[in-house]
Amino acid sequence: MEDVNIRSNDIELVSVNQLIPYEKNMNQHTDEQIDRLVKLIEYQGFRNPIIAQRGTNRIAGGHGRLLAAQKIGMEKVPVVFQEFESEEQFYAYVVSDNAIAKDSWASLDLGMINAELENLGPELDVDMLGLKDFVVEPIEKFESGSGGDNDYTKKVEIPIYEPTGPCPELQELRDSAKTNSLVDKINRSTVDDEVKLFLIEAAQRHNCFNYEKVAEYYAHADKDVQELMEDSALVIIDFNKAIEDGFVKLTDNIAGSYD
Repeated sequence: MEDVNIRSNDIELVSVNQLIPYEKNMNQHTDEQIDRLVKLIEYQGFRNPIIAQRGTNRIAGGHGRLLAAQKIGMEKVPVVFQEFESEEQFYAYVVSDNAIAKDSWASLDLGMINAELENLGPELDVDMLGLKDFVVEPIEKFESGSGGDNDYTKKVEIPIYEPTGPCPELQELRDSAKTNSLVDKINRSTVDDEVKLFLIEAAQRHNCFNYEKVAEYYAHADKDVQELMEDSALVIIDFNKAIEDGFVKLTDNIAGSYD
């Protein structure tokens, strides 16, 4: 195997004001993502340095970490400066870094994560770190009926939605920045109208919903709106209905116990 060109540089502390976000960065960071990064940095420090281009200070990797650092009020952040022989090489790094990150999130072994979180116990505050999305809460809580190992009942804790504050505005329920950018680009294109319509519909999948605010909005809504939100699985109240509608799927082992 031929030797690989190893790119290794020392970490430097650099003023946040000296770093330049890449204007063509394709990764959109929601407020929720930045808040998670803030919690992670506050919990264990700034472990993952920002990657920047030497000479220009343009960020090639770590835009979200920079935003989190700025939100915390950090004046300096750890940076690794890299040499890029061309603009094409720089852009290729930015694209691959974002793509790989998304792929890794998509292929997480949630079972392994949950097992390790349970093993670590209370030492790891999953709520503080914003890891609750990765914790697979039991879809239902089986309770022993007579002490037997296989004697279960189907007791489901129904979530209760009560207002905890003012009703959020509709625009607060989702982040549509990336969707709107794509739709604008599609509308300005010269592609066939039928293709354009398909692409606009496909772009909607980039909407990021803030489910905490969705739940708050649901609590304030009237019955008709609540029913439509349930039908759209924005909130799940009826566990059996969610299964019937295909929003919840059970593994064969759990389904057997449930039945």
